Amino acid sequence: MVDRLLSDVGVSGVIDIVLMALLIYSALVLLKKTRRAAFVLTGILILALVYLIAQWFDLLLTVAILQGFFAVILLALVVIVQEELRYFFEQIAQWRASQPRRNCGKDR
Repeated sequence: MVDRLLSDVGVSGVIDIVLMALLIYSALVLLKKTRRAAFVLTGILILALVYLIAQWFDLLLTVAILQGFFAVILLALVVIVQEELRYFFEQIAQWRASQPRRNCGKDR
């Protein structure tokens, strides 16, 4: 049975399916545990590395799915880390408001 599966799908196909199952499971576990930006960015970097490896080994399913993922990643990233982005921009606004204003030499 295993021999027939390997002959029909091929070794790279089996590795491709197992890899995608592990990635989907890891993503679901990560999203359940936390939504912190650092973990999300780390996950994106890991997926980028997996994408490059999948291209190298010609894993068609993995490459196709990750291409679709990276096509919408910017929008998804903004939605996922919106709280952190809002805090970041609030800090910038507070820092700018606390800076002394310069008159550029007009009061001389």
